Amino acid sequence: MLSLYEFLMEKGSVSAADLLRCMDYRRWLLPFIGSIAVKRGLMSAEEVVRVVGESEFTGRQFGEIAVEKGCLTVEQMRALIREQRSMMKPLPFSLDALGILPLELAEELVREYDQSRIASTSSTRVTT
Repeated sequence: MLSLYEFLMEKGSVSAADLLRCMDYRRWLLPFIGSIAVKRGLMSAEEVVRVVGESEFTGRQFGEIAVEKGCLTVEQMRALIREQRSMMKPLPFSLDALGILPLELAEELVREYDQSRIASTSSTRVTT
């Protein structure tokens, strides 16, 4: 099954370069997990700064270090990641904001993709 990104490229709606630009834009809009942790009272700003410093020095991920140092539990880190992902703007809004596709067309293509996934899922189900 094609991903949404592959579907859009296959349809000729967007180029790979446009999608990369869109992915960068969407990630740029996301709040930093450390900031979310501070807002939720899970870490202090000082702890976040120390973890970021170590992350930049070692190249290891923020969450890995925060858990290792006991600043966050694995479950808290997972919850922060879920919260961060829930804040991501839907792809059609980003495509529109960057002038790649008008919002209406982007939403229509996403609906078409969703329908094709539903159709392929129901056609591959085995009944007993």
